[in-house]
Amino acid sequence: MRTAHGPAAALLTLAVVLAAPAAHAMTLSGSCLMLAKNPQGTIEAVANTSQVDAAISASPIKALLPPDGYSGASILCTRRDFLPGGHDYRVLQLGMSLLIKSTSHGVTRSGALELVNGTVQFRLYPGTTLDPSEVDRLKAAIDALQAAYDSSPDSPKTKK
Repeated sequence: MRTAHGPAAALLTLAVVLAAPAAHAMTLSGSCLMLAKNPQGTIEAVANTSQVDAAISASPIKALLPPDGYSGASILCTRRDFLPGGHDYRVLQLGMSLLIKSTSHGVTRSGALELVNGTVQFRLYPGTTLDPSEVDRLKAAIDALQAAYDSSPDSPKTKK
């Protein structure tokens, strides 16, 4: 069997990578669930990671709705890196907030990525702190998420 080497192999590899389905590019990091309040007032998981990723990776974005009678839907992702980034803005396009939870060295931190009057914000939950380098990373992440949200054709157009 002959294998390609050199520039031809690099071009073939690049072509294979570029031909990969775009759906995989717009997934969320971590294990993610859609949570919603049931008619009895208890919060429960109503969609799993694959259902959440299928909705946000669709173009145009695919609606992800809680079952009839459920309210207050949001997405919860448990991940290694606590700070938002990547395609997290896609959750905001669904009209939901993204709750991020991370546990490292026995310390759990959590926060929520939200859209307030067209502005991407990240709210830290009580007891969660950031070191100075994380503050800088968070500011950069929010700026990048805002730019991605604003430039996406899937984002509802609202006045800030």
